[in-house]
Amino acid sequence: MPKPFLDTYLLWDMVVLTLCNFRVDECMGTTIAQLGEPDLKEAKTVIQTLCNGRNAEKHTLSNNTTTNGANYSPTSYLPPLAHSPAQETPAPRSTSPPTLADVRAVLSPCIDGILRHPRIARASRQTHSALSTALLTFLNSHIDQSLTNVLFSSQKPFPPDSFTHWLHTIAAPSVSAPFSFTFLTCLIGDLLTSTTRYLGTDFGARVAIMSRIYNDLGSIARDRAESNVNCADFAELNDGQAPGDEKIVKPRLEELAQYERDAAIRVGTRLTSALKGSERKDRGRKADAVRLFWGVAELYADVYVVRGLSNRLNGGG
Repeated sequence: MPKPFLDTYLLWDMVVLTLCNFRVDECMGTTIAQLGEPDLKEAKTVIQTLCNGRNAEKHTLSNNTTTNGANYSPTSYLPPLAHSPAQETPAPRSTSPPTLADVRAVLSPCIDGILRHPRIARASRQTHSALSTALLTFLNSHIDQSLTNVLFSSQKPFPPDSFTHWLHTIAAPSVSAPFSFTFLTCLIGDLLTSTTRYLGTDFGARVAIMSRIYNDLGSIARDRAESNVNCADFAELNDGQAPGDEKIVKPRLEELAQYERDAAIRVGTRLTSALKGSERKDRGRKADAVRLFWGVAELYADVYVVRGLSNRLNGGG
């Protein structure tokens, strides 16, 4: 029987990464969102230190661990959340304001588990460096989002022509898609050529923009209740009026989301064709991994519209 293109270890690792992403989102949406502006800026330094420290460390695989799945222990690198999620009991809510130590306690095991993952040892130095950069961008964009919430909470309507800049430089990068796709390329062994790397970067960015718009479509009421910046808040989407009338804004955001979905499909199709068109061994597996990634991203986008996935600060759904 031929070996499956997508082994169970790869699928497991991506599931675990999703758990890590949820843990990060929870931290960003609760702990970090309650920090003051000075601590928010200092949180970037904490994240930079954690990422740089883990990236600089040399990770040596043990004798009983390999990168092709044989004798691989998939729980060896996981943060506490992913070891036994069913057995975890919620920690009692603290009445004290969150601190940078709380941020470090949550993010450190996630960053450590990702950047010291044993299976990315086979990735090229360039790809591993790209993973570290993508992770840092992802985490810092969450901080930028929180700073934007603070900065613009009393400055609505937003400046003209600010929507596209905010969406592309702050909102979309805070979605995990670009970082997660880079992590996936480490697992499957790099995209190998400058063309496929470029297409892969563009693909991850398109997925992130699409996901952010759909996310915001499903969370307008929640974001307004919590004073979070949402796509619907920009006056340029509502004929100069803010906050946006949902009857006007939603159809326009849906049109933009569909545009980004079409763009992601176009880039993804070209990427998978380039991967499958090569004569190099194992490229079919890479194309299958890209298609799987896109399928999951589309599923999340659809779920965002039906029901927002982010937690409220007060613990509500």
